Amino acid sequence: MRSNVFFPRWSHQGDKVAFLVRHTSSEQNSIQLVDINTKVVSVINVDGLHSFGMPTWMQNDEAILVKAEGENGTNFYSININDGSFQKQVNGSGGYAIHTKDDEIWYSKNDTSIYKISLKSPDSMAEKVLSSGEIFNTLTWVKADLGIYFLKKHADHQTINFYDTSNETVKTLVKVPLRTIDDATALSVMVEKKRLIFTQTSFPQVNIKRLSHPLLSD
Repeated sequence: MRSNVFFPRWSHQGDKVAFLVRHTSSEQNSIQLVDINTKVVSVINVDGLHSFGMPTWMQNDEAILVKAEGENGTNFYSININDGSFQKQVNGSGGYAIHTKDDEIWYSKNDTSIYKISLKSPDSMAEKVLSSGEIFNTLTWVKADLGIYFLKKHADHQTINFYDTSNETVKTLVKVPLRTIDDATALSVMVEKKRLIFTQTSFPQVNIKRLSHPLLSD
């Protein structure tokens, strides 16, 4: 593949990977899939949507959940991977969204807050879960069974934090120097191995060293 590939996401069954491909000729992008068993790469042809964000999977693995632009503006849509048909799930723009086992959609908005909304009732209202100012940007978080893992940027370092939804507390898990973790990384959780996966930046900040040299003497 000679195009730039972004945001690979495993399906829940682990048999497919969805990702974005940016087409330099048209300055547009497309959602593509690779079947792990057959190694076949296919494009999800969607008529009526464009400018896709980071894709994730609906729980049934039959559709992709993604931010996209359409005739009614930018919203979050579920897109069938077989025929490209789509349905609007959440109004408004933002970072990306996750469909949970409880049939809820958790999503980040441009104010860097995280919200959730239930799909069980068409009258459900969005509820703010994590306030603006906690997450660094709209991509650097992931929903787990017990809460939210997210990246936060401080004046001289970065932290990976965990927000416990049961008691609404935030705990710092890892503290690293600035630019250690990619600011726009997509976090993923490996539940079985209890690991958090992220992308390390290509240019991490190194420690400042003191040098001894005659030209540096007073």
